[in-house]
Amino acid sequence: MRYPALLFTLLLVVSQSCAPTHYRLIYREENDTQVHPELRAVQLRWQSQRVIVTSLKGNKEEINANKVWGYEEIKGHKYRLYLDQFYEVVQSQGMTIYCRHNFGEGSTDEYFFSITPNEELLYLSARNLKKAFATDECMLDLLQQLPAKSWLKTNSKGSLQLLDAYNYCQTPHSTVTYKVR
Repeated sequence: MRYPALLFTLLLVVSQSCAPTHYRLIYREENDTQVHPELRAVQLRWQSQRVIVTSLKGNKEEINANKVWGYEEIKGHKYRLYLDQFYEVVQSQGMTIYCRHNFGEGSTDEYFFSITPNEELLYLSARNLKKAFATDECMLDLLQQLPAKSWLKTNSKGSLQLLDAYNYCQTPHSTVTYKVR
């Protein structure tokens, strides 16, 4: 009797994990009148600066890449289109952290950041952070205290430590001090 229930549960989990992922486009302009229902695929044709979207019914449409900020998986990850590539949004809380997955021999992940979701992406390095926050004394001080290996570590609420530091510096505070872990 236990085996049919176990088999049913296993089939349910496998069928849900094999279900196709659906996507939604995110436009640069909030008032863009184009509406796209759930999409089956989003591809970039960088030579022609076009984003190709495929509907669930299989219809394809080309959209000017300049109009597209990125796309998101329905109930999943978000990706930003920047300079002919898609970057996964790792976390966005004021400042945004991105990841580019490089597959191939010895696959690696590279991390980038932008101060706002629409600004240029910079490689996540101490040099670029200091350059981006050159006029922000609070961030410069916290960057001195916060080791690079802890930037992408999360706190108990799941927030990246680098974003915690950024948000701390952006909010008015009196005598509360930021603790570097």
